[in-house]
Amino acid sequence: MKSLEIKVNQKIVKGFVEKVGAQLWISINGKTIAVETTSQKARRGKSSVTGNSPEITAPMPGKITSIKMKLGDKVEVGDVVLVMEAMKMEYSLKAQIAGTLQSITCTEQQQVTLGQVLAEIEGVK
Repeated sequence: MKSLEIKVNQKIVKGFVEKVGAQLWISINGKTIAVETTSQKARRGKSSVTGNSPEITAPMPGKITSIKMKLGDKVEVGDVVLVMEAMKMEYSLKAQIAGTLQSITCTEQQQVTLGQVLAEIEGVK
């Protein structure tokens, strides 16, 4: 993470910036935003994460703060499976498909990396 200084209304404001994948995460005064850095044309290409993936992956480096479900639990689309903290913000990682929680490959308080598979759901057949 790199420090950042910007001028806002003639006042210098300090913060932090981190590049995560194709995004810049900017944190100033306790508020964090993500800014897409890819071009409009590049965003129209194939995505590595589909809207119906059986895998729940880390959207950025961070720490798992809570595992909300256990192996064998039935999940529906949108159910929160894991919670992670990154850039001083909390992110709920949700199921993208309905099914049964087949694996959890992380533990609470574990540091995870961008794209790391954290859990997998076996879809309803």
